[in-house]
Amino acid sequence: MFALCLLTLLGSASATLLRGPEDHLIHEAVEHANHSADAKPETALEKDFIALDRNGDKTLDMDELTFRQYASGCDPMEAQIRAQDYMRCGDANKNGNICVHEFEAAAKPEWAECVRASSDRRAHTFYRFFEADDDFNGKLSEIELRTEVVRMWGEAGNALVQPLMTCTDTNKDHQIDQSEFHKSLAAYNPSTGKWQMLYHDGDAAVLTCLDAAMKEFDTELAFHATDANKDNKISKSESYDTMGKFNPSMDHAKADKLFEDADANKDGFLDLDEFKAAGANHKPAAAASFLLHGAITVAPGFDEKHEQMYGGMGAVCAARKQETYSLWSERKAQKDKKAVLAQQDPCAGCSDTALTSHQKCAVSMSHNPCSTQYTGVAFDNSCCIAKEKHGRCLGCKSSGDRPHYGSHWTDQATSGVTVNDR
Repeated sequence: MFALCLLTLLGSASATLLRGPEDHLIHEAVEHANHSADAKPETALEKDFIALDRNGDKTLDMDELTFRQYASGCDPMEAQIRAQDYMRCGDANKNGNICVHEFEAAAKPEWAECVRASSDRRAHTFYRFFEADDDFNGKLSEIELRTEVVRMWGEAGNALVQPLMTCTDTNKDHQIDQSEFHKSLAAYNPSTGKWQMLYHDGDAAVLTCLDAAMKEFDTELAFHATDANKDNKISKSESYDTMGKFNPSMDHAKADKLFEDADANKDGFLDLDEFKAAGANHKPAAAASFLLHGAITVAPGFDEKHEQMYGGMGAVCAARKQETYSLWSERKAQKDKKAVLAQQDPCAGCSDTALTSHQKCAVSMSHNPCSTQYTGVAFDNSCCIAKEKHGRCLGCKSSGDRPHYGSHWTDQATSGVTVNDR
């Protein structure tokens, strides 16, 4: 099955070529990694697959599929729901991961049909209307829209806010009402890096209008995932850390040249514009690499374990007896830390606020807020979310991950209701 996965994508006619000037830093780096002549990626889809495959096993698990979303700062519960649906809808052979063939197949309309059947398909949309409507007036201002889009999608969501308002606000009252919201419902597809209409009666013109903004959003996801310390600029160290996870890896000289060419103002960092223009500014050199393939067969103390652990130039440095700086040294030094960050806490958000929100809804409503109306929408979407989150948090309490959730120390000021939820 794995061989089939590799062969099918290389013969794909559906993916659009994306070379050179249109490549951002990560795509440009993947293109110039040490690929064999017959395996060099030609499309944005192929490059994204290699870049997302952070452990280099040529398959994607749920963490890898949503790593960029997590790294951009989105709500982890929303990303977790999306990750489960990505795997359910993309894993055709049900082996628990996505190979390159399945990644390509997810670009087809059937993927959107599968997401549409999800029990919480709204997690895939631009925003949740009732969560965003802070003043409960049935319309969203730009501030309300921005707050919710960033909650759902992290900092990269800022690229969508103004275009969403422009393209969705058909009556031009500078607000988005529920009718306009329903016509714009779309799901983000990590394979294509674009959004697909969630309902057949949606307004396809909205997505056409948003086309440039969606490309910007996908690029910013890659930027924020590379910006590990979240200072809105990428250091050489951060770019090396990302490039060091590619399989195949990059040579030192290539990685250094790519960063220097991309750093247009020569301040030692890449801002978003420099990140986006990396393909246009990169002038690949024909100089020899620091790592000469075949020149070193077996170095003293070097074995298959070192090769698997370090790879590329890092393998040669690891073979030396003395302490020597390696291009990919941070990959080893920060391995455990990165692994923890990549595994998001399913109990995140289980705080006093989650409980008091649930209590307020429970006191004010006489029926199940998740009961659906004739339109198929929950009776009270906001309280339904609070109820579901409360249920998850009770599970976290039972498992011992959040032992104090719902204890008598919980803040009662919000609802004025005595806590007795154990």
